[in-house]
This record gives sequence, C-alpha cells and structure tokens, in this order.
Amino acid sequence: MTQRGDDLASTIKGVGLISGGLDSLLAVAVLKSQRIGLAGIHIIIGFSQDDIRRRIYEGIPPARIADEKARRFSELLGIPVEAPDHSGEFLEVLRNP
Repeated sequence: MTQRGDDLASTIKGVGLISGGLDSLLAVAVLKSQRIGLAGIHIIIGFSQDDIRRRIYEGIPPARIADEKARRFSELLGIPVEAPDHSGEFLEVLRNP
C-alpha cells in the first residue's frame, strides 16, 4: 500500500456492533486488522441467560453487569467499548406493546 493509502486507512473510523457471539467478535478483529479505528457497542437488553442469572440469582445490578461486559469486551478486542443497559426499556415494551 502506498503512503497515501496508509494515511487514508489510518483515518477510517467505524463502530463495531458486538453481540458477544463469535461472528461479531471476528468481524471486529477483521476490521482492526485493516487498521480501521474502531469503537465498540454492546447493547444490553437483559434477555441473555447470563444477564438473567446474574441479576436474579446473584443480585448484581444492571449497571455493574454493563460495566463488566464493556470492560471484558474492551480487553478482549483492544478497542473502547460501551455497553449501555436498555433492559428496562425492552421489558416495558413487553409489558405494554
């Protein structure tokens, strides 16, 4: 790649949508390998088995689960990751469609 191409690649930015599954993690890894500047987002909707178990049986607050997931994905992928908790909004839609 030319110097100009290197400069262009270093200015490309993107957002990696992270479900937590293998496909989304690999997609982020491929984009990183192409030197695309990434930030990740993992939206917590509260319906994963892990989220339910931790909230109900372990009494862990949703905000702490979100922080832990963001930190874990960030460490794994080497990019900044946000994990906003929207579980209350999703639950409300189920209660009142």
